Parts: sequence; C-alpha cells; structure tokens
Amino acid sequence: MPNTVRRVAHYAVTVPNRPGSAFRVLAALVSAGINLLACKGTPQGRRARIEVVPDDTRRFIAAARKVSFTLRSAPVISPVI
Repeated sequence: MPNTVRRVAHYAVTVPNRPGSAFRVLAALVSAGINLLACKGTPQGRRARIEVVPDDTRRFIAAARKVSFTLRSAPVISPVI
C-alpha cells in the first residue's frame, strides 16, 4: 500500500509546565471529539509547548476557541500512512 502525502495544519498551545496541564488540553480535545494525527510536548522552562496535528482543522479550531486556547499555526507537509 503506497503512502500518501497531504498538507496538514500544525498547531501549538503553550501551557504552564505543571503536572496535569497537558492532560487538561488533551482532555478538552477528546471531549470535543477531535482526532489527532500527531501530538508532541516539550518543556520550555516554566512553560510547556504542546504541538498537535488535527485530522479536521475546522473542528479543532472551533473546539480550541470554545475552551479559550491561544493557538499558533504553521502548515507542514507530512506523510500520512
């Protein structure tokens, strides 16, 4: 089966670097029924950056606005298997 390549949206949310911060972000996305193609978290001193690639960008943005996330975005090209 060949791999396919498609343009996807890549978003980042910055949260306090405390236990449970990433869980709250991901739990809000799960509650909204958001499917993620990828997720990565990295600490940045007293903050942490959670990067996600949603399957459905429109639903993701609507869910993020509903829970008042501040998003950064950058389009990337990623292989999807």
